Amino acid sequence: MTERLLGCPGSRYEYETKMLILCAEEHIPIHEVPIETIYLNDNASSHFNPIQDSYRIYRLFFGTFVKFLLSAVSSALIDLLLPAGIADYHEIAKVDYPLARSLALALGEGSVLPKVIAAIALFAMVASFSSIVMAFSRQAYAMGRVGYLPKLFARLNRHGAPTFGLLIPSALALCLCLTGKTALMVTISVFAALLMYALVILSNIRLYRQEPTLERPFEIPHPVVPGIAMVLVVLLFICVLVTNLSALKWVVVVYAAASGYYLCFGRGKTAKMPHD
Repeated sequence: MTERLLGCPGSRYEYETKMLILCAEEHIPIHEVPIETIYLNDNASSHFNPIQDSYRIYRLFFGTFVKFLLSAVSSALIDLLLPAGIADYHEIAKVDYPLARSLALALGEGSVLPKVIAAIALFAMVASFSSIVMAFSRQAYAMGRVGYLPKLFARLNRHGAPTFGLLIPSALALCLCLTGKTALMVTISVFAALLMYALVILSNIRLYRQEPTLERPFEIPHPVVPGIAMVLVVLLFICVLVTNLSALKWVVVVYAAASGYYLCFGRGKTAKMPHD
């Protein structure tokens, strides 16, 4: 471990942050040991530069995030702007792969470039599908533990893995993908995400009003920030609703089924779980 940490780049205060990130990535356990800190003359001899060293440290946290953010935004702009004007809009609106279809209509059905774009998109979808399945399964396992779903979802095998919690949601997700209604599935997921954001914001506002003196790891200006967030959620909800009005009935069906299941089988049957 010492050789690995010696090879970790960094020469000033950012090295400590890089070391912690490295240990987290390679699952190296970290144990806290309390020590007494003594500053002479109010730490007047410190070599910490508030501007330069703070920039080096925060760059580690936000650098990777910004790269992924720019990559996602660039991909979205390519999908939105490149197909514009290449082919008939009505033809493009019929499919879920506008860029590849636009190139096929512009270059010919036998062109290689649309197939390359489609293959790259397929690999990206597979990676996204894997992450969704893992998140779906983790949620099913958690809901099975507390009683919102049958205990079968929380049953562990001899290796400590929730077999049914992994296989059943994965099979369900695969069946949904095979329906060919990708746009509808995405729309339902977006409605679910917006509803979750709204509930989180409202819960935050209620908790702040009920426990204004509660110790918090960080503070946000109330009610300005939650109010702005709630307005944005409402605007996004209206935009999704207007552009996907035909999918609203399926959204209502899904949430009505989920609410019915909760009222019949989940309400009042939840168990309190210890903090993990």
